[in-house]
Amino acid sequence: MKALLLCCLLAAGVAVEAQIAINTDGSIPDNSAMLDVKSASKGLLIPRIALTGAYDNTTVVNPANSLLIFNTTAAGSGEDAVIPGFYYWDGPAGHWKGLVTNVTQSCDVMIDGNNNLISSNSSNQSLEGSTNVVLGNDAFGDLGGPSNYVIAIGQGVCNSESTMGDAYVVALGLNTAFYNSGKYLNAFGPDAANTNSGEHVNAMGQYAAFGNTAYSVNAFGVYAAGGNTGSNVNALGSSAAQTNQGEYVNAIGQSACFSNTGLNVNAIGYEAAYNNSEQDVNAFGFQAAFSNTQWAVNALGAVSARNNTGYLVNSLGSQSCENNSGNSVNGLGHLSAQENQGSEVNALGAMSAQFNTNHSVNAFGNKSAQNNTGWSLNAFGPEAAQFNSGGGVNALGAQAARYNNGDHAIAIGERALNGGEFINEGPGNIAIGYQAATNIGTGSNNIAIGFDTQLINGDSSGQINIGNSIVRDEWGVIQLKDLIQLTPTSEPAMPSAGMIYFDSTSNMLRYFNGSLWVDL
Repeated sequence: MKALLLCCLLAAGVAVEAQIAINTDGSIPDNSAMLDVKSASKGLLIPRIALTGAYDNTTVVNPANSLLIFNTTAAGSGEDAVIPGFYYWDGPAGHWKGLVTNVTQSCDVMIDGNNNLISSNSSNQSLEGSTNVVLGNDAFGDLGGPSNYVIAIGQGVCNSESTMGDAYVVALGLNTAFYNSGKYLNAFGPDAANTNSGEHVNAMGQYAAFGNTAYSVNAFGVYAAGGNTGSNVNALGSSAAQTNQGEYVNAIGQSACFSNTGLNVNAIGYEAAYNNSEQDVNAFGFQAAFSNTQWAVNALGAVSARNNTGYLVNSLGSQSCENNSGNSVNGLGHLSAQENQGSEVNALGAMSAQFNTNHSVNAFGNKSAQNNTGWSLNAFGPEAAQFNSGGGVNALGAQAARYNNGDHAIAIGERALNGGEFINEGPGNIAIGYQAATNIGTGSNNIAIGFDTQLINGDSSGQINIGNSIVRDEWGVIQLKDLIQLTPTSEPAMPSAGMIYFDSTSNMLRYFNGSLWVDL
C-alpha cells in the first residue's frame, strides 16, 4: 500500500513540474528545458531509420513538422537523394532536410564543419577552406587549394576558382569569376571577371574585367577593362579600357582608352584616347586624342587631336589639332591647327593655322594663318595672313597680308598689304592703314601709310606714300602734295649743306649751300 502511494505521488509530481531531468547527480532540469539530459560519458541516441529518399513519407507515417531522425542508409537520386546523417522533416516543403558535417551531403543548403554555407547544386566539392558562401548551380570550384572568405552566388560563379588562402572574393551573376585566380575581387554581372588573375579588382557589368591580369582595377560596364593588362585602371562605360595595356589610366565613356598603351592617361568621351600609344595624355570629348601617337597631349573637344603625331600639344575645340604633326602646338577654336605641320604654333580662333606647314607661327583670329607656308609669322585678325607664304611677317587686321608672298613684311590695318592670289610680292614691304598698299605687285621695300594709300607702281621698289601727301617714287623723288608750314626760327649755328629754314627776322625761306645761307 505504501509503495502504491509513493508511485502516485511521484507521478503527480512529474505532471505538475512538466519538466524532466535525466542525470546521475540528481540535479533538477533547467528552467528553459522540457527535457534536460546530462552525462559526462554518454550521449543522446536519436531514432535510427532507413529512409528510401528525401520525399519518403511512408517509412515514418505522417511525420510531424521538425521531426528529427538519423538516416542509416544512402538512397534515392538527384533531389530525392539521402545519405547517412541527421535529417528533419520540413512539413511545408514536404521532404526531409539534412543536417550534415561535410559538403558531400545532398540537401538544399548546408553548413559544413569549416563554416562553409553551400547549396546542394553547387560544384559540390569537398572544401578545405572556411567561411565561404556558395549558392548556385556549379558554383565555386576551389581547385587551387583551400580558399577562405569567398562568396559565390549564381550559376557557375567561381567555378574552377583557383585562389588559395584568404581570397576575399565576392562574385554574383552567371559564370562570374569563372576560372578566377585573383584575390580581393568583387565581381557582379554575367561573366564579369571571368578568367581574371588580377588582385584588388572591382568589376560590374557583363564581361567587365573579363581576362584581366592586372591589379587595382575598377571596371564598370559591358566589357569594361576586358582583357586589360595595365594596373591602376578605372574604367566606366561599355568597352572602356578594353584590352588596355597602360598603367594609371582613367577611362570614362564607351570605348574610351580602348587598346590604349600609354601611361598616365585620362579620357572622357566616346572613343576618347582610343588606340592611344603615348603617355601623359588627357582627352575629353568624342574621339579626342583618337589614335594619338605622341606624349604630353591635352585634347578637349570632339575629335580634338585625333590622329595627332606631335608632342607637347594642347587642343581645345572640336577637331582642333586633328591630324596635327607639329610639336609644341596650342590650338584653341574649332578646327584650329587642324592638319598643321609646323612646330611652335599657337592658334586661337576657328580654323586658325589650319593647314599651316611652317614653324614659329602665332595666329589669332578666325582663319588667321590658314594655309600659311611662311616661317616666323604673327597674324592677328580674321583671315590675317590666310594664304601667306612669306617668312618673318607681321600682320594685324582683318585680311591683313592675306595673300602676301614676300618676306619680312609688315601689314597693319584691315586688308593692308592684302596682295593678290597670283602675285609674288618682294620682301620688306610695309603697309599701315585700311587697304594700304593693296596694289602691291612684285616690288619690295615699299612703305604705304594711311587710309587706302597706294604705291605709285606696285612692281617698283623703295617707294613711300604717307597719307597721299608725301610720296617718294622709285627714283627717290619726293613729292609734297600738300602745303608745308615751317616754324620761323633764327639761323642755325652749325648748318649742313642742304638745310632749309624760315628766317624769323627776314621772313624769308633760306637754304645752306655748303658755305653760306642763300635766300629763296
